[in-house]
Parts: sequence; C-alpha cells; structure tokens
Amino acid sequence: MTTFQGARYVTQQLTSILDQDRPPEELIVADDGSTDGTPDIVRDLTRSAGLPATILEASRNLGLRRNMDRALRAATGDVLVLSDQDDLWRHDKLRHVAAAFARPEVTLWASNAELVDGDGEDLGRHLWDAVRLTPASRDEIESGRLNRRLLAGQTLTGATMAFRASVLSVALPLPDALDGPDHLFLHDGWIAALASVVGQVMLDPEPLVRYRQHAAQVTQMSLMPALGEQATGSTPPHDGARERDLERRRVGLLADRLTVAGRAQDAHPGVDELARLDRFLAGRAGVSGVGRLAFAARATLDGSYRRYARGVLSAGKDLFR
Repeated sequence: MTTFQGARYVTQQLTSILDQDRPPEELIVADDGSTDGTPDIVRDLTRSAGLPATILEASRNLGLRRNMDRALRAATGDVLVLSDQDDLWRHDKLRHVAAAFARPEVTLWASNAELVDGDGEDLGRHLWDAVRLTPASRDEIESGRLNRRLLAGQTLTGATMAFRASVLSVALPLPDALDGPDHLFLHDGWIAALASVVGQVMLDPEPLVRYRQHAAQVTQMSLMPALGEQATGSTPPHDGARERDLERRRVGLLADRLTVAGRAQDAHPGVDELARLDRFLAGRAGVSGVGRLAFAARATLDGSYRRYARGVLSAGKDLFR
C-alpha cells in the first residue's frame, strides 16, 4: 500500500485487511510524506493487531512511481496484493487470492469491484461494467493470447490486483516513462501487461473490493466523471496516428524491458508475440516511400495486419498516408 494524506480513509481500509478470514502475512506501507498523521495511524493499528508491518516514511514527496517502487522492493512474500489507501476489502478477498495462486501458471489475478462514492455509498455500478470488460474480453485475457487492452495499461486496476513476486524481476525498476502527464502506464498497468506476457492472467468476477471514487484520489484516475460512455479503458485501441504512436511506445517499452531482463529467451509464447508486435508497430511508424510498399506487402502476407490492425483497411491507410 502506498499512502499520502490518507488519514480520512486509511483506518477503514486497514481494518478490512486485518479482518480477512485468510490473514495477510505482512503489510508494507510506503508513505509519501503525509503531514496528516497517516503513518502513525497505520503504526498503531498494525501494532495492536500483531501484524508484521514495514512502514516506509519519506521526508519529502517522492511521487507515486518512486514511492510504489520502494514499497514493492520491501515486500518479501511470494504473492503481492496491491491496495489503495481508501477502499474496503470484502472479508474473503485474500482467500480468493490464495486459491488462484495455487495454480502455478497464474502470474496475475484481478477481481471485479463495487464502485462507491467518497462516503462509501454504493454507486450502483461494478468496475468491470464501467470499463466495459465484457465476457468476451475476459475470455481473451485469460486465454493467454497477447491482449491489446492490457498492453494499453487501462483495463485492470491495481486496487483489485495480486501478482507473483517473480514478476518484479522484469517490472522493477519502475521506468521513468510511468511519470509525467504523458505517462505510458501507471504502475498497475505496467505490472499487468508484463505479467500477461510472461504468464497467465486469472480474472475473478466476484466484487471483492469496494472501490472508492472521489476527486481526491492520488492517481487522479477516478471513474466518477466517466461512469457513462467514456469510462477509463472502455474502448479498444483506435487506428489513428496518436493512438498508434502511444501503442508503439508502450509495446517498445515492454519489449525492451523483457530483453534487458533476459526474458526474451524464455519459452512463454507471449514473449515472442510481443516482439513480433513491436516489430510491426515500429515498421508502420518508420517506413516511407518504396519501403512503405515493401513493408505493407510483407506485413500483409505474414498476417500481421490481420493480427495486429484492421487488415487490408490498415494496410491501405499505410500505403496512402
């Protein structure tokens, strides 16, 4: 858990964690320079509950990426469960997590969630409805095929996620590209995308988190302004120039990290598939003139346009742009 000025909600969240019917083995909290007493609240609660806790404090604000990075590095368990500071867990969440990771092929698990407002009042929507995670999308994600929505980093939410610690061998350090207004991923999207390439994603339809939506969320990723038609992650990747560029940069970042981490030699088919997609997107972005004709012909013949774009429609656009 990362915290920042979380005194209003963190007691409720921690209480829901401490009340799990399958207790956690440790708690890591990285506080990002709160001045409202958040670390003291965490310390008092965990001490009275007897839960082993590591509380990392900061003398200045580090920002979400650096604060999350140090929280992940401090964890010692085989399975890590992410938590926001302001949500509520259903009492059986960790039991669901433990059952999922009894399957050795699972690298990442995520559940559905109930959306609630700042006062904890039910908004009448589930997270997967808000982001349009349809049964067909869920089947595709769980199938092990490379999933473009996960590569966009906007489908699975950290507050509902758990993953094997082994994923950190490729996820850390969290890259600088996760910072700034044009960040390519948030930390949860980065971890989910990597985990999906090197292993198996498992989705749990149970709403195991009451996911609080309010204007003061640290990530500024509240679904409150977008619970209608424009919810985060609600649409598939488009074929416009900006969307193509963002996807190319995201896929390139993932492919580079996997190569640097030595995972490109692994047997998991997702690694080769990601490398193939990376080459296709780079080719679409870089060719011109006669080279564009040669690339379009080659990518049409090997099925890349059909597999990664909109078939002959995208090939035609590339030829005449």
